Amino acid sequence: MRRLLKLIALTLALPAAALAAYCTIAFALVFYPYPGDEPTADEQITAYVASNGIHAEFVLPVASPIMDWRTLFPLHRFSAPPPHPAFVAIGWGEREFYLNTPTWADLSVRRALEALFGRNSAVLHATYLDSIDVYPEGYRLNLGGPAYARLVEYIQRTLAMFEGQTIPIPGRGYGGNDAFFAANGSYDFLATCNSWVGRGLRHAGVKSSRWTPFDWTVTWHLRVDRE
Repeated sequence: MRRLLKLIALTLALPAAALAAYCTIAFALVFYPYPGDEPTADEQITAYVASNGIHAEFVLPVASPIMDWRTLFPLHRFSAPPPHPAFVAIGWGEREFYLNTPTWADLSVRRALEALFGRNSAVLHATYLDSIDVYPEGYRLNLGGPAYARLVEYIQRTLAMFEGQTIPIPGRGYGGNDAFFAANGSYDFLATCNSWVGRGLRHAGVKSSRWTPFDWTVTWHLRVDRE
């Protein structure tokens, strides 16, 4: 009986220890950040990182001299987009979780575990917006042209393409102003929606943690820079 109790205790302790190690590594790496590039003197493009407290994503101007996102996310692919959107929010995540969890009330333990421990295909979520004001937690990125071009290139590489066109997922979206598109990569507990944003920041030369599995690891240095 004692041996059985020890086995049960060990079985319960291992996941707790693994979770503690995961969180500790994420926290420690915040203090060993990618330093970022020196700001350039060329024209700045204002973009944002937004978070709902769990999930971070990019919020980018719809059109700039470098990129018009309507070429990749055509307005006719959205059932009721704003007629003249100013921004597009772009996030990446695990396909089944993202498609079937429009609100946290729709979250199930099974779906969360499948996302974390599978090697599941990913999707990109695009939402057209009239204003950045819908995000109470928005962190400004003033990017020079080359930095913004690198961020655009990073997001473009994420998108799955067919004959030069993005691949929409028909009939799936949370509202009329958003849509899902097929994406490259696979999601698991090491490559999360937030680590996708962190990689994009580093690719653009923005100071950020070297691993960003949580939203606060994405926004930590953005928050410091804003204060």
